[in-house]
Order: sequence, then C-alpha cells, then structure tokens
Amino acid sequence: MLVTNFKVFITKNGDGAITYTKNSIYYRVYISKENEAVFEVFENYYKQLEPFKNRHYAIAQWIVRDIRASGYVFKAYSNNCMNIRPVLSVKSNLINFKE
Repeated sequence: MLVTNFKVFITKNGDGAITYTKNSIYYRVYISKENEAVFEVFENYYKQLEPFKNRHYAIAQWIVRDIRASGYVFKAYSNNCMNIRPVLSVKSNLINFKE
C-alpha cells in the first residue's frame, strides 16, 4: 500500500480538505465548517502549515489523530467511496448518552 501526495487546504466554500493518493487512487477527506469542533482542530493545524515548511503529511496526520481522539471515525460517502468525512462514533454517542 503506497500512500503519497498529501495536501491540506481549504476549499472554495470554506471547508477543510485533505487529499492523498493511495495505490494510484485519489482520495479526499472533507472537513465541514458546519461541524465546529472538528473544523476547529483542522483550522488550528492548517495555520501551522507555513511555519512547518508545508509539511502536509505531518499536518494531515496530526489533524486526523486529534479528530479521532475527539470521538470521530472517518467514513466514506455512500455515493462515492473516494470522498471521506468524519462522523461521530457510535461508541462516543453511547458514552455521552449515559452521562
């Protein structure tokens, strides 16, 4: 499995995106600006991209790590498996419901 060509950027409509190529297939992770908790994590690391000399791979790893730590998992859209989005985990929903 060869994963290359990482890029972290903001789309035209203001959402966050991480793109990469895996086994010659182009994937895109969308991070909606409507989901404030997740977008805040994205925006925090996106601002650090220039001081880290555009190390997109490292920034993308940190974004995904922190989003997963917040209780989200990444799932593909049903109509296009190459587009991925963070979705609140069922486990974290059950934990929050019990409290």
